[in-house]
Amino acid sequence: MAGPYDKQVFFESVSQVTATNSVEVGSLRQDGEDLYMYLYNAGGEQIDQHEGCALSAVSGYSVTISSLTNVDMFAHCKNATSTTGTYFWGLRRGFAEVEMGANNSAAAGALLCPSANGLYAHATQTTLPFGKIVGKAMGAIASGASGSAYLDFGGR
Repeated sequence: MAGPYDKQVFFESVSQVTATNSVEVGSLRQDGEDLYMYLYNAGGEQIDQHEGCALSAVSGYSVTISSLTNVDMFAHCKNATSTTGTYFWGLRRGFAEVEMGANNSAAAGALLCPSANGLYAHATQTTLPFGKIVGKAMGAIASGASGSAYLDFGGR
């Protein structure tokens, strides 16, 4: 029985960052257990590895980290830094290293939500009203540090 994704051959790794798109933006790709989407960094800042990104107001699959604080995230930059004006494979579901925001720490098993500029926060009554739950810490993560998490941004 076939899965929900068409088997497609890709001629680049999920770590590839390019100035010219190699596939159509919005394309989905399964790599092991991880689900990726091909995105464009339309923001004025690079998206570092371990940071989340939100949809920009520019087009359907353009993302940025410099959006409003505590908005919902759309994908995660898992494998390589995406400089401004580049295309990359953003993680939509799977395990990754995440970076916590300042004054935000999480115990093992804590639910995570967006914080400012691509960072994450422990989902509490204070932080959750600004976004949605996007993941779960796999171990304790100190404030301003990075740690392992399972992320799921929903949708396809």
